[in-house]
Amino acid sequence: MKDSIDIILPVYNGEAYIIESIESILNQTYSNFNLLVINDGSTDKTKLILEQLKNTDARIQVINKDNEGLIATLNLGISLSRAKYLVRMDHDDILAPSKLEMQINYMNSHENIDVLGCNAFLIDSSGKRVGSISFPVAPLAVKAKSFVRVPVLHPSVMIKVSDKIRPFLYYDEAQLYCEDFGLWHRLLDNDFRITNLKEKLMYYRMHNSSVSSTRREDMQNNACQIIENAMKNTGISLEQSDWESFKILRNKELSKNVSLISFFSLLMRVGGGKSLRFKFFIKKELVELFLKFKIKRVLK
Repeated sequence: MKDSIDIILPVYNGEAYIIESIESILNQTYSNFNLLVINDGSTDKTKLILEQLKNTDARIQVINKDNEGLIATLNLGISLSRAKYLVRMDHDDILAPSKLEMQINYMNSHENIDVLGCNAFLIDSSGKRVGSISFPVAPLAVKAKSFVRVPVLHPSVMIKVSDKIRPFLYYDEAQLYCEDFGLWHRLLDNDFRITNLKEKLMYYRMHNSSVSSTRREDMQNNACQIIENAMKNTGISLEQSDWESFKILRNKELSKNVSLISFFSLLMRVGGGKSLRFKFFIKKELVELFLKFKIKRVLK
């Protein structure tokens, strides 16, 4: 018998994209899944659309509730999930037909992996492809990237659910706007392994109403706090001046500058006391961050 998958799809006012998103799920080459769509108090036609869609396929389950926000909605979905594998999905993204099949095949042949993401094409509000996004494949490189940027695309993940990992999967209300970033660090801090497929298996929508566009400052502040705590937990100790340099680079504060001397100080402290491979990966991430920052300042 095929392994079961629960797909959690939260939606709020998603009438423009929800049909296309759900159709991409129903058209997967791997068919043994339940789609749990949680309507978070939408005020548009989302509820009506979902009521119509659920009658077309027995795998679709719809829960309508009052508006509580994304974190509460995701946590409800996790609490209701009972499958071996848990998959995240956003209401405005689209899956390639083979996504679930490729992920579950990989997970079944790599017992040591707990969370598996994938790379993605970027699309705009009209569905036009505008670029792509890639993430590390080696688990140690994923961990190193987590000290700089998000190491896995949130709506791309498949999680292997066990009694051990389940308590760590619930999102933290205190980490609003970067609850996924907090989740990855919480899992990595507790020795769960995360990696990504190199294939681009979804279409990730970019538009002006996304949280990353409307809540940028709050998201940056929360993310930096998560990174600071994670560095301390890993034994990385930064001087205040190094930490200020890091925040300028990470948050792209182009009105400020980080000198080459200041950057080298940061580079040396972040790599201290770690394995050679980890030092390589995290320094690679920081060098890329520094170079991109300098180029943006020149072009400003």
